[in-house]
Amino acid sequence: RGIVIQMIDEKMEPSVCKGILYGDPDPLNSSYRISYNMLLNLLRVEDVDPEYLLRASFYQYQQESEAPALEIKADELEAQAQTIMVGDGMMTKELEAQVGEYYQMNQQLLITERKMMKISRKPQYIGPFLQNPGRMLKVTIDGENYGWGALLSYKKKSGTGSAGSAGKNASLSSGPEHIIDVLLECVDRHFDKEGMDNGAKEEDISHIGLLWRGTANHCRSVRKEDDDDEKLITYRVFTIGLENITDLSAVRLFIPKDIHPEPARKNIAKAITEVKRRFPEGVPLLDPVNDMGVKSEDFKKLSGRVD
Repeated sequence: RGIVIQMIDEKMEPSVCKGILYGDPDPLNSSYRISYNMLLNLLRVEDVDPEYLLRASFYQYQQESEAPALEIKADELEAQAQTIMVGDGMMTKELEAQVGEYYQMNQQLLITERKMMKISRKPQYIGPFLQNPGRMLKVTIDGENYGWGALLSYKKKSGTGSAGSAGKNASLSSGPEHIIDVLLECVDRHFDKEGMDNGAKEEDISHIGLLWRGTANHCRSVRKEDDDDEKLITYRVFTIGLENITDLSAVRLFIPKDIHPEPARKNIAKAITEVKRRFPEGVPLLDPVNDMGVKSEDFKKLSGRVD
């Protein structure tokens, strides 16, 4: 027992602080790796079995302990695959070949679209359209689609390594080179926990508007079932990179100077909802060639494949 003094950064969310104090300890994962030099040196020593060293390592133990769960998951996926019905349920070899061909074509289309997006998301093309706040962006983080949000700020990491040790550390620091703050609607993952007390849940909901900073680790995207309880939906500022932008809208919204108060963030969310209502067929997007000025030959070739 003792006294712990915790120095909290203003950027730390209360949920993160609560997780540090009351959450589970971080998992202990072995980083033990056998190198070729280590094996060669072991072979020089008499009465030493390298295979025994591999089997007795903590890393190998962790891998083997995960094997039963992976086998169960594999069996579940296999059983799920057996229940998939195509057409009227009578899967012929010809129909199976057609389905496989369609799947391969769809995968090739997705790969081509990703390559096109990678080109159009280069700073020289997308940067000029991120200088002023308010532009609507569609965002995907770690494969999870968060939908449309509003651009708040954009800046490029200034450290280039030419300003002494400070500049070098800035250039080597982790994180995206281009830092974008965008307002997105989300739901705190805290409410997805099973067995949560109703009283504690209502108390957390009453204070949810005080949180304005969001991360993918603590906030998930809004789902259809969340519409039944709109109190869970909140609007937070996420920091993303260029690679997280999937679509760039031609629409720009008015952004107040201070977005920390909850009413200011809700007003921006209402504006986004109104834009989507006015364009039921889809929010107007910037054309990569005509609007963004993408003149790459590779982009033209990939565009021809998609057409």
